[in-house]
Amino acid sequence: MKKKKAPVVLDYKFALIYCRVSSEKQKNEGGGLESQEHRCREYARSHRYEVEKVFKDTWSGGGSFLDRPAMAELLAYVDKYPLKNFVVIFDDLSRFARDLGAHLKLRQEFGDRNIKIECPNFTFEDTPEGELVENIMASQNQYHRKSNRRQVIQKMKARLERGYWTFNYVPGYEMVKDSIHGKILIPKYPEARIIKEALQGFASGRFQNQVDVSRFLKSKGFFKKKGSYHYTATKQMLQRVEYAGYVEFPAWEISRRKGHHEALISLETFNKIQERLSGKVMLKYRADIDQDFPLRGFVLCHGCGKDLTASWSKGRHNRFPYYHCARIDCPLKYQSIPRKDLEDAVKLIFQNLIPKSEFLEYVKARLVEKWDNAQQSVDSARRSVEVSIIKIKSRIQALVEMIDVNKPRAVLEAYEKQIEELSQQELLERDKLARISDQKINFGTALSAIMEVLENPYAYWDKGSLAQRRLLLQMVFSEKISYSREKGLGTATLQLPIKVFGQITTSNSDDVDPTGFEPVTSSLQMRRSTN
Repeated sequence: MKKKKAPVVLDYKFALIYCRVSSEKQKNEGGGLESQEHRCREYARSHRYEVEKVFKDTWSGGGSFLDRPAMAELLAYVDKYPLKNFVVIFDDLSRFARDLGAHLKLRQEFGDRNIKIECPNFTFEDTPEGELVENIMASQNQYHRKSNRRQVIQKMKARLERGYWTFNYVPGYEMVKDSIHGKILIPKYPEARIIKEALQGFASGRFQNQVDVSRFLKSKGFFKKKGSYHYTATKQMLQRVEYAGYVEFPAWEISRRKGHHEALISLETFNKIQERLSGKVMLKYRADIDQDFPLRGFVLCHGCGKDLTASWSKGRHNRFPYYHCARIDCPLKYQSIPRKDLEDAVKLIFQNLIPKSEFLEYVKARLVEKWDNAQQSVDSARRSVEVSIIKIKSRIQALVEMIDVNKPRAVLEAYEKQIEELSQQELLERDKLARISDQKINFGTALSAIMEVLENPYAYWDKGSLAQRRLLLQMVFSEKISYSREKGLGTATLQLPIKVFGQITTSNSDDVDPTGFEPVTSSLQMRRSTN
């Protein structure tokens, strides 16, 4: 009679420790990984295991175990040493897996590799009863994970309903803890300023398409990684209503509502962006006008009288900026004008513009007069918007009163759709009302700003942005200037249209009509040579 072979008893001497926390906050603030490693090392020491390597994950309990980087690394490490028998030590059964399906799959992977699992607070038994208890514990961990997730979502939904953004990342903002609001979005500068310029530029047509917006953001330091992902990120930024000071989350049935955080743009600007994204609005704008060539479109070719264009020319070792005429029939088509020559000539005009003191006093008095008139327009616009809000609310109330559960479902859905549309109209009107209230501050700020420009136009030109420089050109010159390489600038006809004050004070509003005065040219002293 043959004797039965005794079962092979594997000798386990080497231990691997696996630690896991479910968030970066637990990793950085809670010391969870270090505490888990300490308890596992103490357990290994008491059982005379030699700890060979520690694997640490920051990963949520759900999903596939292979998605966890450290777990995938642990399995690969075991496969690298097939002749070794490893014990894998967990601090708690929940660190193994918090999903029953994932628990069973991971147990299978460990079993195929002869990995022994041990835990300081749970004893794994290779019996039907032990397997039952283990599965019950895994199911309980799964229940706690889902229950915790449900509670977190409920709290986040409550915050969203109250007008607070509850998710972490919005480009251009940072989440700051406030004594009144709790965690709230705060603009992060200079990123917020750059994003605001990008959004307003797309709404106005300064940037013709999403690619232009993406290139602008990249030139300002966004999207440092290589790849085309930044085009998708740009579109997502253009679609974020948080930049208009609102919050919404359709996936959780949270409709759009006013947020407590500071807006970068108006809701009206946001709606213009959405219309452009949908293709409903096509704006004409010179996409090639940029900071490199501020005089493009303001200087005429001496040969044909048409606008000069500009471009960069490639040299052997560098690139060089030139203005030139691109018309086929122009006798000066092939003549390039170095950017420095043309812009130095215009700069000289600004250097020699010196307004008389009596002119400045006159302008200031007229601006104050215009300011007072503008305030009356603002008050009138405010009253008009307030009336509009009252009418919208009355229409919403009337629809609510018409709702009857006994009516057909199609009728109820029609009422609900009308109420939602009216609610969005009310949000837009309230946004207009808030911007109108801010205009008094803008008028006062612009008064000092315009006087600074008039007192020293050259400083405004020398230090200004592209938009500021082009605005100054419109203020100073009543018509375009011609230029030739031989004769330089032609005679410049100058003006100072005070109506630009309206453009500055109401740059974000269509509610105030920026009317102006006739040009005043006799109040300037000129010290320049005429070519």
